[in-house]
Amino acid sequence: MYKIIRFAALLFFVTTSCNENKKADEGKKIVKDSKKQSTEDSYSTDTMYQALPDMLQDLSASTNMQELLTQNWILDDDKEALEVASDGSAFEMPVRSFSMASDFAIVKNIRNAMDNGTWKFDEANKILTLKYTNGSSDIYKLRALAANEMKLTNVGIKSETVLTFVSDAKRYKNAADDPFYIANNKWRIKPRASESDVAIKQRLKDNLRFFILFYKDVIARKAVAASFYGLPSCLEWYAGRISIQNRKEISEKWKGCFYNNAEAMKAYDMMDNVISKKITWPKGTTNWLKKNLFALEQIYQNL
Repeated sequence: MYKIIRFAALLFFVTTSCNENKKADEGKKIVKDSKKQSTEDSYSTDTMYQALPDMLQDLSASTNMQELLTQNWILDDDKEALEVASDGSAFEMPVRSFSMASDFAIVKNIRNAMDNGTWKFDEANKILTLKYTNGSSDIYKLRALAANEMKLTNVGIKSETVLTFVSDAKRYKNAADDPFYIANNKWRIKPRASESDVAIKQRLKDNLRFFILFYKDVIARKAVAASFYGLPSCLEWYAGRISIQNRKEISEKWKGCFYNNAEAMKAYDMMDNVISKKITWPKGTTNWLKKNLFALEQIYQNL
């Protein structure tokens, strides 16, 4: 999905790219807000989606190791690179991450070749065991754990390298609200057999629902940057604008979520049709994330 967008620099990018990529937009169906965008951080200056932060639990004062583990973790070395990465790169950048839920479900490397399975923590020996549905596993020794930092060594491969993962010390009170929870990412698991049009449409809806949750997550955490890198979609995201990718430029990662290219194109045609329907943009808000979320929720309902 995508462009990696630094929040403060986003409008400059959108303004210049609109002129430079005018020809590239020909043939695209675009949903956009006609009002001028603003870089003002309106997380606290408007009332749209103001209850979203209440869905998160602050873990900064917790000393419960099991509780602290149940967060979205990203390798510290990859975090900065993620903020400036682009889907237009010739190679895929590794973004090593773990999303561990309180029901012991885990999603590994959600922005790359996603794996999922279960996790178990032996607190006495400080051993974290991750088992994936493809039969593989990882075994880590926990070297240190704080609300926003986790240090591991991969004892499963006898490595002594200390891997530092970071978080924002927040988790969802209800795991089902987390976009990176496995139940919200089953649309990414390639089906083993051909699907009906009804099933293809549902897979597409689940894809859209993931992005609704993703936008809500960025807003809830009051993040300063929204990175769409590596998250499969046939849509492109801008400030106050959502467009469908050109047919010849559809993301291979997104097509890989379907049984074959033909079924991926069926889903694309469904999206191509729904994105042209009238969208009402919100009034009284200057936050582009909230504007896009408001529009995306309507697209979801129209599908």
